Amino acid sequence: MVRSSFVTVIALALSSVLGAVGAAGAVTVSELDHGEFSGNWAAPTVLGAGVDGVSGTGAGNQYDIFHLTGLAPGAQVLSFRFDAPAGIGYSYSAGGMVTYATQAFRWGWDGQTAGSFATSYWSPSVGFDLALGAGFSGDLYLGLWFTYGANLSYSVSSNVAAPVAPVLSPAPGPVAADPISPVPLPAPVLMLGAALAAGAFVGRRRRT
Repeated sequence: MVRSSFVTVIALALSSVLGAVGAAGAVTVSELDHGEFSGNWAAPTVLGAGVDGVSGTGAGNQYDIFHLTGLAPGAQVLSFRFDAPAGIGYSYSAGGMVTYATQAFRWGWDGQTAGSFATSYWSPSVGFDLALGAGFSGDLYLGLWFTYGANLSYSVSSNVAAPVAPVLSPAPGPVAADPISPVPLPAPVLMLGAALAAGAFVGRRRRT
């Protein structure tokens, strides 16, 4: 009975550890697995707890709108990457912009601008980062607005740690010199000096 209880405790502990590892792991939702993402700003695709990345494909005047409800709260950096398809010719180009908000979009293209992107034969892969501050609650609306081109793949991830401002130590100033204190003479030296002075005084008295 004791052995059985011990095995049960070990199994429960392993289960808890594995569950924690799974919860902490990054989860990316792909358009290939999920299906077409919403292009309606009023009804975005909702991605819940545990999802900290998304990937898909965009084209001119086709938009992907998201409501990410399970991002980690606090300071972090979202990384955006856009890649042109393989084998493109010199005339290829595709691009657009990304907006974001912590409240629901009120219209198309609402929110703040996170960045713009433009790919071409000479720049087939581009990207930028969006820094979210320490007050971020974990709830974010994203709009990927593809304005021209086709077959442009993208990925968004929040696995980039927010930069930490370096702590600067004050520059060392000039070192103040220690004040020079008079060094007292030893007592025998003082006595010798007094005796010499007395002898000189006596000598002068005799000459006079």
